[in-house]
Amino acid sequence: MSQFNLPHWLSFLIVSIAFGGRIVGAIIYQKIIVTLGSKKVFLISMIALGTISLVSGFASNVILLTLIRFLVGVIFGISTSFAIEQAVRSDNTFIVAFTMSGWAVGWVVGAFPKKRLGFLDKLFYYLLNYYF
Repeated sequence: MSQFNLPHWLSFLIVSIAFGGRIVGAIIYQKIIVTLGSKKVFLISMIALGTISLVSGFASNVILLTLIRFLVGVIFGISTSFAIEQAVRSDNTFIVAFTMSGWAVGWVVGAFPKKRLGFLDKLFYYLLNYYF
C-alpha cells in the first residue's frame, strides 16, 4: 500500500473490501450453484481465486486494486459457501471448523516467513526493479 501513498482510511477500505465481497459471494452462491452445478462452480472459483489473486499484485492504480480485492472476496465467499455446504452434508465438523478458520490460519502461517525471511523482501524488491 505504501507505493500508492494512501491515507489510512483508504488503505483500510482496500484491505476490508474483500470481506464485503465475501458477503456478496455467499448471497449469490445458491443462484450460481443451481445454474452451473456445484462441481463446476467450485472448480471455476478455485482457478479464478488463484488467478485473480495473482493479478492483484500487478494492479497499477487504487481503483483497480479495490475492484480486484472485492472480486477476490466474492469468489472466496462462493468457494467458502460450497465448502461449508459439502462439510455439513457429510457431517464432518473438522472441515467446517477448518474452513471457517482458514484466513486466521493463513495469517499466522504467513507471519513466520515474513519474520524469518525478511531479507527476501529486499531481494524481491531488487529483482522487480531490475527486471521490470
